[in-house]
Amino acid sequence: MSRLDVLPRIAALALVAALFPAVASPAQGAVPAENLIKNPGAETGTPCEGEACQTTSFVVPVPGWTTKGTFTLLAYGRGPVTAPSETQQQRIRGGKQFFAGGFNGGKKDPIATASQTIGVAGAAKEIDLGIVRARLSAAIGSCGPDTAALDAVLLDAAGADLGKLTIGPVSGPPRFGATDLSVRSTFAAVPKGTRSIRVVMTATHRLEGSCTSWNDAYFDNLSLTLTAER
Repeated sequence: MSRLDVLPRIAALALVAALFPAVASPAQGAVPAENLIKNPGAETGTPCEGEACQTTSFVVPVPGWTTKGTFTLLAYGRGPVTAPSETQQQRIRGGKQFFAGGFNGGKKDPIATASQTIGVAGAAKEIDLGIVRARLSAAIGSCGPDTAALDAVLLDAAGADLGKLTIGPVSGPPRFGATDLSVRSTFAAVPKGTRSIRVVMTATHRLEGSCTSWNDAYFDNLSLTLTAER
């Protein structure tokens, strides 16, 4: 085939490409695959340790979280006898530290909380198509009538509540011993219009019948993930 024969074919192909441009492949979804919670296992921050931690209202900062009341960090094997033990740490594959309701002398701050708000506007397209689901999970436990609860509140752009995922409240056996942490999870569809998610840990100290003067609600290995069902 001569060069003169090829040129008309090239021109024809160029004309077809101009008239019928290639269809671009769909853009990748913006739904993040990773755990959305910051400092989900209490590993960032210096824990409350030693005698001072167990005899005074000693509260330490919890990086990534806004805390109220006596909410604090503890290290496995260095908290009150009612706290999760190192055996529990190994069973749930926890790190060195965990979240705790904190010491309150049995009378102060019956409720302690830690919260953080996570923006998900980057996944607005998928969320508004109604194809996104959320999964919330955690290792959670308490001693006696004290309770531990974890919520993920789904909020619109104005901060209005569209729904929530909840784990707990969990209470424990009325005994003076280490708290068993159990891994729990829940799923829910993310409502259209969701633009942020507020995660809240709530530790409630019951003034009567408590195991100790601690707010014996404990949390570790928190996770919040989103998936798009196409």
